[in-house]
Amino acid sequence: MGASSAKRNTLWPAALLLAGSLGAVLALQLAPPEGAGMVAAWFPPGVAPGEAVGRIAAADGRLVTAGGVAGLWIVFSEQTGFAGRLYEAGAWLVLNAEGASGCLGNGRRLPRARPTTGEATS
Repeated sequence: MGASSAKRNTLWPAALLLAGSLGAVLALQLAPPEGAGMVAAWFPPGVAPGEAVGRIAAADGRLVTAGGVAGLWIVFSEQTGFAGRLYEAGAWLVLNAEGASGCLGNGRRLPRARPTTGEATS
């Protein structure tokens, strides 16, 4: 076994530790809130915008803004269990909106105030 092979073998544990640590940080940052709040919901391709908004409303949520990726919506609910209801409504992925704000595109930022009933921002 050569010196470079031995060196490579000693780097694997460090690389795995780094990857695991980054994965854990990302998972914690992107996990949707347990109760109520603002989340990013990604619906599958083929779900028209009007249908997505209907599904969000059926989950007791309100539209805040559209994301920069097709099917991604930033939504808000005051009711606990919102992320679970979005999954039941057909969302493929539900993330913490603050953590997923990079998906908005065009340098847009999330609104600071939560929307009132019937109000949506763009």
